[in-house]
Order: sequence, then structure tokens, then C-alpha cells
Amino acid sequence: LSTSEQIESDADFKTWWASAVKQSKVSYDDPVPPWCAAFIADLLIEAGQGEEVPEGWGAIRARNYSQIGTNVFDNVGMVLGSNVQQEQLSDARVGDVVVKGKWFYSKKDKAWSYQQHVGLFAGFTQDADGNDMIMVIGGNQADQVKISTYPIIEQTVVGYKNLADGTKGTKDNGAQPITRNGGVESIRRVSVPLLNPAEAEAISTLIVARGGETEILEESTR
Repeated sequence: LSTSEQIESDADFKTWWASAVKQSKVSYDDPVPPWCAAFIADLLIEAGQGEEVPEGWGAIRARNYSQIGTNVFDNVGMVLGSNVQQEQLSDARVGDVVVKGKWFYSKKDKAWSYQQHVGLFAGFTQDADGNDMIMVIGGNQADQVKISTYPIIEQTVVGYKNLADGTKGTKDNGAQPITRNGGVESIRRVSVPLLNPAEAEAISTLIVARGGETEILEESTR
């Protein structure tokens, strides 16, 4: 699996996806599924770690991958607030499973929802303002398998407080914003690396070339 076009032409995947969606009792209007979790499930199975894949429809939900393997970093529920720094994630190694989340507004539903994404840790970097960022290689990133960069903590403005005189707050009248935290929720490590040594080394070299920082597991043997 590497693009939505391949997904749409993959009969085995479409059968598995239809069964998983049916079990989830969730409808997806988008003909192309959010397939980041399916990509990780595929890697787990290839690595002989099929037992780590969440059961049934849980396999297609990114958040369920915050419970597999052993813990490297845990901020599920954003319990650590907005003060998480790169050093708190310093035990992460190339190929660890990363779950992140972000708040999105649906014009159709006229409501905010929290959506998660899962991929593999690739490294760290900083944005132009010096904020710590995490680099993730995963599926369904711009509809392909690629390395993308995300904030470790991402605050989203979901509204504005009313002014002292009762006027409805907006971004244009100086009202105090209401924010909700997203970002890296968890980093997990399974017993067999999901990337072989050559893949991990190639990703590490690429991250360093892009000005980032990363480390690989010395015991990577797959």
C-alpha cells in the first residue's frame, strides 16, 4: 500500500476494509479510506507481529496503536498539557510507532472533532520559530507513504471567549482564544523492528541530511 490509487485497485484490501468498517458501524463518505493505520497493520504482519494488530475494526483506527508493544512515551489524553519538549521523547528510535492527534472543524457537522494519525518515528527537527517538531514516516500522508513533519504539541483555536460587555468574541475584536491541545500522544515499540537495518539506516541518513536528529536501535536485526 502506497497510494489511494493502489488501495482502490487492491481487491484484498477493499474486502478487508469493508469488513472492518461494517464491524465498526461507522460510515465513511470518502471513497478513499484514512489508511494510515492499515499501513502500520501491514508492517506489523510483515514483521511477524500480527498479534499486535488491534482486533477487528480496531485495526483501522489510529488511536488503538497507542496500546501496542511497550511504552516509550505516553501523553494519551494530553495529560501532560502543552509543555512537552523534545527531550521527553528522547528514547524514541527510528521505526517506533507514533500516534498523534489534531483538532479539526467539520463544516458539514458544524462541530470540532479530534482525529488521530499513526506512523513510524523518523527523527526530530525544529520549525523556523525554533519549535520542536517530530518527523514521521507513514501512510496516508498527502495520500502517500512519505516523511512528514508535525508539531510535538499542536494547539488549535476552537473558539473565542465573549468580551466583558457580553459581545461575542471573535479573532478580530481582541477576544481571548479558546485552545485545545493536540500533538504526539504516544510512542510505542514492538519486539521486532518494523524496519530492517538498511531501511532504518537510510531513513536516519535522510533525516540528518534534512538537518534533523535521530537514532536507530542497535539491536535492529529484521
